[in-house]
Amino acid sequence: MAFELRQEIKLSQQLVMTMQLQQAIKLLQLSHLELVELLQEEMKENPVLVDSEQESNIIDKSDKSDKDTANNEGDEQANALSEESKRYDEYLANYSGSYTIYGEIEDKEQFESVIVKKTSLIDHLTWQLRLSDFSEEEMGIGEVIIHNINDDGYLSVTTADLADTYSYMEES
Repeated sequence: MAFELRQEIKLSQQLVMTMQLQQAIKLLQLSHLELVELLQEEMKENPVLVDSEQESNIIDKSDKSDKDTANNEGDEQANALSEESKRYDEYLANYSGSYTIYGEIEDKEQFESVIVKKTSLIDHLTWQLRLSDFSEEEMGIGEVIIHNINDDGYLSVTTADLADTYSYMEES
């Protein structure tokens, strides 16, 4: 069984629902009156938010049914809402962080930075030989045999030549 490392490129697309995105979707679904009510509730709960005179004017003017003042009210409401949206954007900018969602894929160090040399047959056989519990003499014989194997895995010399070579190595 041969093990080897491969590089693969995968392209995936996923939707991460951050708290900011969930809140934005919730706010987009609200009608104008519901949004005004929500803003009033938030101003009551959050002491940092301050109720301005324009907001109270918007609520008072929305009750009037005069068409002439309706155009002016629309402009003031738009201005007030744009100011509110600016304040809301500033609030989100200050408190927007990275939220971890379960199942989110984290970027981790890849194996691409590791340089790997492909092992040859001789290197692999030598590694296997060193894992075994042989004596010094047997290790020497094994190394001589391994170094006389060609790239196709065949022994390139005869056993008689190996015996002569090993006996020559023993004498020196």
